[in-house]
Amino acid sequence: YLEQIFQRLRRAKLVRGKRGPGGGYTLARPPREITLRDVVEAVEGPLDRVLAGALPGDAPARPSFLWPRVASGVGDALGRLDLETLCRDASRLAVPRASAESPMYHI
Repeated sequence: YLEQIFQRLRRAKLVRGKRGPGGGYTLARPPREITLRDVVEAVEGPLDRVLAGALPGDAPARPSFLWPRVASGVGDALGRLDLETLCRDASRLAVPRASAESPMYHI
């Protein structure tokens, strides 16, 4: 499953992959140029479809006119948050990171 996510990120040109020993993934652009919207849409698809699909069925009272507006607002908010800012804020707020003793899983 993780490999499928990285394939989507690679297709969106957000990461680059290297195979073989010492391989892995690196960001394809500087972190300040990658927004959370870029990441969410690369993995999940366009926000308007993602948000509209979160509701069950086509109920007659379902306000379909609302979801493009909600998607636009969520997209704007995610588009203002880049990876560099997110990491800087996490560091400033002392969000705990994985320790060296954490288990490592290799795919």
